[in-house]
Amino acid sequence: MKTKIFTLVLLITMIISDTYAQQEAMISQFVMNTMVINPGYTGYRELQSINFTHRSQWIGFEGAPMTDVITFDMALENNKKIAFGGSIMRDKIGPTSEIGVTGTFAYRFNLAPKRILSMGLQGYAGVLQADFTNLIIGSEQYEQIVADGLLYENPESVFVPNAGFGLYYHTPKMFLGVSVPRIMRSNIGDPNVERASESGRTEPTLFLMGGRNYKLNYFFDIQPALLVKATANAPLSIGGNLNFLYGDLMKIGAFYNYKEVVGAMFQYRVSTRTRLGYSFDVSTNRLIQTNLGSHEVTASYIFRDMRRRIVYPRKF
Repeated sequence: MKTKIFTLVLLITMIISDTYAQQEAMISQFVMNTMVINPGYTGYRELQSINFTHRSQWIGFEGAPMTDVITFDMALENNKKIAFGGSIMRDKIGPTSEIGVTGTFAYRFNLAPKRILSMGLQGYAGVLQADFTNLIIGSEQYEQIVADGLLYENPESVFVPNAGFGLYYHTPKMFLGVSVPRIMRSNIGDPNVERASESGRTEPTLFLMGGRNYKLNYFFDIQPALLVKATANAPLSIGGNLNFLYGDLMKIGAFYNYKEVVGAMFQYRVSTRTRLGYSFDVSTNRLIQTNLGSHEVTASYIFRDMRRRIVYPRKF
């Protein structure tokens, strides 16, 4: 019954009513893969590296969101002001899935010694698909089946282009950022179904972020960070992270999104080139009664350090 209610609500949202919900893929630990939501972060670490993130949300809730993201970025060796990167993303929720490719470019300005403003642009090309034919829509209690011709065949795949921008300002001790990863309002309904084509579209999401690093002693640092997400006609999302660092070896912390989730994370440097991370969170609203929480794993590998000398360590 739970699964059928979920899929029915999802279809009503997608097909019948106008869709204005937040549509960016959720990553709980944005400080571990900031480029996903802010192209201005591209090249910040001055490394040639690749990052992988997998998130399984609401474990035990059939049809719950699942996200995979691979990102790559690097600064040019002979011109540190220019950086580029890209990502491949797969986001699945219920009967719908989206696969997309993003290309990013960033240009950095030295406003003052060790004070850098990075301006990033990105282009996105995605394909949205839906599989309605395997859904069971109805009520076990009343043995009813929803009779809607739209549910007996799968709609055509929809090409979803988009573009975005981001600003990322940082010093050795802090960072500030603002970004809109997808600024275009693209239709995502089936173009062959008049009602569906008028119902679904992407909405821009504004991200505001900031954080600071405090040196406790020779070994330990503490990093509070804040992330605010705003989408038209959707609730404002406010989240905070508090991470403790043991040199460059280990990071452990906790995060909380107001009236959404609370969780913890851990990141460990396995070698000079490889890092692994894990985070777990649970809902703080009624969803906590329907699932076993959300899990997120990350892995990163450094191909090459583009810095001839380390002016200051990158903490974020």
